[in-house]
Amino acid sequence: MDLAIHYGRPVWPQAVCSYLCSEDVVPVASPTLVSRFRQAGGADARALAALPLLHMESRPTLWFEWLAAQGADAQLGFRGHRFDQFTLIIEAAAAGLGLALVPRYLIGQELERGRLMVILDAPLRTEPSYYVVRPEGRMADALPGAFAAWLAEQVGRG
Repeated sequence: MDLAIHYGRPVWPQAVCSYLCSEDVVPVASPTLVSRFRQAGGADARALAALPLLHMESRPTLWFEWLAAQGADAQLGFRGHRFDQFTLIIEAAAAGLGLALVPRYLIGQELERGRLMVILDAPLRTEPSYYVVRPEGRMADALPGAFAAWLAEQVGRG
């Protein structure tokens, strides 16, 4: 391999991990679910935790962490439906099946078009981050180095 983009911790055997960016996740739902939540007097994470939660299988503790950061009962963060891809969880949330905790950069179009709304503007920065990974013995290779630099520049603009 010349280069990999890795989400997790900066650990990769016989490779150098260079920090690329962190990830902020926000709770989103369909406009209908958001309206119902607000009409019922929901205004905080405690009330939000009573709604159906949608989970990413690869990030099983995300709702737990978000609820804990908001001072709500974090144990409620383990109930709900599980999905194995962000595209599926985003579509399920847009269809009104529940609340999704997703990176804001993945839902820009859905937010612009009104398919999804941020239900509480309380982002959570995930501990795992994105890294560019390059083999230790190939750090002098110019092309992967140029691509890694370009990638970091692009991410820095966002």
